[in-house]
Amino acid sequence: MKNKSKKIALIFIAFSFTFFNVKAQTPTRNYDLSYSKNLKGCVTSFGNTIMNAVTNGVPDLTQMNETADPNNTSGGLGFSQYGNDVLDMKQIDIDANPLTRNSSSADLILPVGTTSIKFAKLYWGGRIDATVVRGSVDTLRKIKIRKGTTGNYTSLSAQDVVTVFSTDSTSEVYQSFVDITNFIQTNGTGTYTVADLPVSETDVQGGQYGGWAITVVYENTNAPYYSCVKIYDGFARVYNGGIAGSLGITLTGLDVPGIPLNNSDAMMGTISWEGDANLTGDYIKINGIPVSDPLNPSTNFYNGSITRDGSFVTTKNPNFSNQMGIDIDEVSVGNGYNIPTNATSIDFEFGTTADQYYPSVFTFCIRVKDPVLTLNKLVTDADGNGYVNPSEALTYTISGTNQGQGSSYHSYIIDTLPSGVTYIPGTLEVVYAPGVTPGIKTDAYGDDAGFVAVNGTKTYIKFFIGNGATATLGGEVPNGTAGNYNVKFKVRGDLLPDNITNIASIHGESLIGDTYFNEGTAPIYVNFATGNAENQRVCNTYTWHGTTYTASGQYLYSYNNSSGSISTDTLHLTIFHSTISVTNISICPNQLPYSWNGLIFTQTGTQTIHLTNSVGCDSAATLNLILKATSTSTTNVAVCSNVPTYTWNSIIRNAPGTYTYTTTNSKGCDSVAT
Repeated sequence: MKNKSKKIALIFIAFSFTFFNVKAQTPTRNYDLSYSKNLKGCVTSFGNTIMNAVTNGVPDLTQMNETADPNNTSGGLGFSQYGNDVLDMKQIDIDANPLTRNSSSADLILPVGTTSIKFAKLYWGGRIDATVVRGSVDTLRKIKIRKGTTGNYTSLSAQDVVTVFSTDSTSEVYQSFVDITNFIQTNGTGTYTVADLPVSETDVQGGQYGGWAITVVYENTNAPYYSCVKIYDGFARVYNGGIAGSLGITLTGLDVPGIPLNNSDAMMGTISWEGDANLTGDYIKINGIPVSDPLNPSTNFYNGSITRDGSFVTTKNPNFSNQMGIDIDEVSVGNGYNIPTNATSIDFEFGTTADQYYPSVFTFCIRVKDPVLTLNKLVTDADGNGYVNPSEALTYTISGTNQGQGSSYHSYIIDTLPSGVTYIPGTLEVVYAPGVTPGIKTDAYGDDAGFVAVNGTKTYIKFFIGNGATATLGGEVPNGTAGNYNVKFKVRGDLLPDNITNIASIHGESLIGDTYFNEGTAPIYVNFATGNAENQRVCNTYTWHGTTYTASGQYLYSYNNSSGSISTDTLHLTIFHSTISVTNISICPNQLPYSWNGLIFTQTGTQTIHLTNSVGCDSAATLNLILKATSTSTTNVAVCSNVPTYTWNSIIRNAPGTYTYTTTNSKGCDSVAT
């Protein structure tokens, strides 16, 4: 088997890397964070090869496009039997311009809607004769680009170049890049042509290759959600000299949402050099699970393809299936790879059985989930009659949770005390809250999670809550029951109190910095009426003396009493509200029957269950259960009788028959190959 350079695909979510390797070199250029942004949009890459195989001086379309050769028992991409090793590889030149040595094009296509370019970077690389580089030190820095297929080119000079000798000292493998954000912002979507990429045409062991790619971060105001976009670029030579080896990377500082990801919620992108369709053994694993899609099998993910979510990208010229040395792939990895909710790190493993390969650019786009903060506020008086009396102690309880899909960051609770009450020192208490030790808190600022302060003429109370919270800053309130909180404090009614209405609020931010808040009101009344008074805490509506009320408040009803004078009844009404939630879940057929909140689904459909929410009212929870598709495939293979064994899907078969192999398709369900 030849020594060849292949690719590694990484998910970049974090800000630090830990490398561990077997028979592998450290990066020639470290993988640095090139771009990081939370926005309504994503990141995409497009590009093309600059070289093709020729036979008798003519591009060999069979070699460049074959994707279904059953005679190739090595089992590469679509069973192609062709790679660039010791092939007659020549430069491509599509522009008919005698002043350029080579050229190829590809299209930048972005989602429909108002789109703005935030960042763009051009990468190019290949193998070149070392004497050419020594003859001109800036050879690898020069390249040309233009918008469209006609007109003048713009000459560019690389900001950085990294090189490494190939398997010998006669040729160098390199990568260059330059920021072209302004150029792409000016020209927008459409066709781009790149020319005069530095490569050589000498036949070598390991194969000649050359290609280019542009990575673009875009913002689209019509996008359904925010995404956390990361781009890392670097360069490493992973070489095993015929010995199987691997490179492992742990990404830390991760912030996966608090609910399971849908498959399309996370997109991994990679640009890599020197992948071959005809040779197997290279892989990428996320948390021990091999990554694959319909065009990038787990046994040869790095196979010289340009794909997006399991389909060939065809908007390029020339439009080959086999790039003979460059990979640009985008793969959905939202589920099926053991990425747990609220994960802070992920392990990756990249390996080969007997090759070398050159990692380059890695991108990641993960959906940001929004928090939905709730707050309920209750007040109880010391004597329990439901009214506030002069100098009576009142206890306020503030509770709630995060019902959204994403965490709330920098979270805090604030309550500005109304007129008519005075705070009772030493009564701040955290009953429970994420990230906070339960118990009484001091009134001073800066020594624990709560404090009391004065702003102008108003006294206010503040609690910092959430995982990682400090005495001066709120932390992360996760979604679900892990985000439940309950805090308390006491006040005293003044000598001549009026009806008291107190409003508290909770504040937080989503991962991308949008602010969220909710508030709750707790009224308590003085009994001014000469008639009867009653307190009612009910759900949704309350009918009193023939009138239906839907809002909290104090209501009066006057009438002639038995003595002939006028009496007034008073209603102190607190209205709590029912809640409605709708959850969409997609499952595979083998997950039926499916249990959810006590409901049993034997088939897909919609069911609703009525529960009780945190304020004691009805909570109607509806689940829309959707069935994801499984997939099947059948392959007929005939082998000669003198072939003792046949390897299929990494399983050795030694007798004719029908066999099945079950793996996972792009939807995360069973894919049964027969």
